[in-house]
Amino acid sequence: MKKLFIPVLLALMSSTASADEIEPSDFRAALNQVTQSAKEMENVVQALEVLDGWTANWKTRKQHHDNNICEYPKGQPELCAWYNQERDDLDRLAAAYKQQYNSLESRYKYAKNRYEIAMSRLRFSVFLGCLKPFAARIHDCSLIEDAMLGAACLTRVWEGGCQQ
Repeated sequence: MKKLFIPVLLALMSSTASADEIEPSDFRAALNQVTQSAKEMENVVQALEVLDGWTANWKTRKQHHDNNICEYPKGQPELCAWYNQERDDLDRLAAAYKQQYNSLESRYKYAKNRYEIAMSRLRFSVFLGCLKPFAARIHDCSLIEDAMLGAACLTRVWEGGCQQ
């Protein structure tokens, strides 16, 4: 995770304006990053909701499996081969769900970091050119905790201010 964070931070800090001054072109780039990150976070949340449904179904199947133990006569374990296969399938499915969850969690953290970096930059910057009159609104937008609402707020400032 740290390896990804540093290039993002460097990319944000490298612009034609100094780190504490934002030109309209810098604002537009930050707005794009905020919007893309917010959308990615929302997509991940939706994917996690789907995964939660699958996991709930898996738990029901696993409980049914565990509550219906297969017993076989002495010397005939092949009679429960289906039961053992079902257990193995459920174990593989659990591992796949865990891997998918970990992947989604990483994607979410990365998008959230990008979002927070861009918003922090906006929060602590001086706005130049046509952005000057909107500095207070931009600052207010940067404090909104909900990513989609923060992105929408900044978009409204941009559209109402100085689309360049």
